[in-house]
Amino acid sequence: MHSEESKVVIELETKIAYLEDMVDSLNEVICEHGERVNRLEQICKHLHDKLETVNDLAQSSQDGQGNQTAHEIPPHY
Repeated sequence: MHSEESKVVIELETKIAYLEDMVDSLNEVICEHGERVNRLEQICKHLHDKLETVNDLAQSSQDGQGNQTAHEIPPHY
């Protein structure tokens, strides 16, 4: 019976070792994904800022022309 208990303990220790390795691997993946999310958030913010700048320029350009273009009849009429 003592040898059977030893086998069970060895099996449990082996499973724990595999689980510890899996936890370390998953932690590494989570850290990589966190870094990716941070980079994507920075890119999104940069693109959002650029889009606002372009919209502001378009708005100021349109304001400079007045509202004539909004009321003009398109050339195909």
